[in-house]
Amino acid sequence: MQTSLTYDEFIDTIRNKPVGYAVRVEKKIAKQVLIENRNVVFNGRVYYLGIREIGLGLCEIWKVELMEQRETKMFPAKK
Repeated sequence: MQTSLTYDEFIDTIRNKPVGYAVRVEKKIAKQVLIENRNVVFNGRVYYLGIREIGLGLCEIWKVELMEQRETKMFPAKK
């Protein structure tokens, strides 16, 4: 499986998705998001991002409510 999203396309995609909806991206894009501590603004609300590595060079990234989390961070892999 190969994702074809660039960094900018990913930011536009995740901005329009509901909270909790995971988008799969390549690990290098997830790493860039994490290093920049990136957040997205949608309808005047700030959302930070949760990142989880799922293997084979892919990661899931989803929006998190500001009340729950105030930074973009990695979560442990699901068991």
